[in-house]
Amino acid sequence: MSQLQSKNILTKPTVLLRLEALFLFCVCLYVYSYLDGSWMLFFATFLIPDVSLLGYVVGPKTGASLYNIFHTELWSALLLGASLYFSMPLLLLLAIIWFSHINLDRLLGIGLKYPDSFKHTHLGTLFF
Repeated sequence: MSQLQSKNILTKPTVLLRLEALFLFCVCLYVYSYLDGSWMLFFATFLIPDVSLLGYVVGPKTGASLYNIFHTELWSALLLGASLYFSMPLLLLLAIIWFSHINLDRLLGIGLKYPDSFKHTHLGTLFF
């Protein structure tokens, strides 16, 4: 029975998290397109959260902290809420871009970082 369970992908949390990230990434792209967002804006701002990687110049603890701050969906959700509350379409587009960035990272297995190593993430160990 345990061999059967180990082959069931639905019992592997990282697989479920990656499937979830794929779904959310696709939803972000669809909504962004539906809202007729500028793809130039999308590509110009898509990698901005990765500026947080500069924290690794100081060390792995600082790097992990900064990376995690910029790669949690809390801030993009707050930005989305602010965009709706204040009726600011640009903020909505930026929130969707931020959500899509985070979910593409998670789809690729680049999860939130542990302070011991850049490669140690909540989705496992990075292969690169």
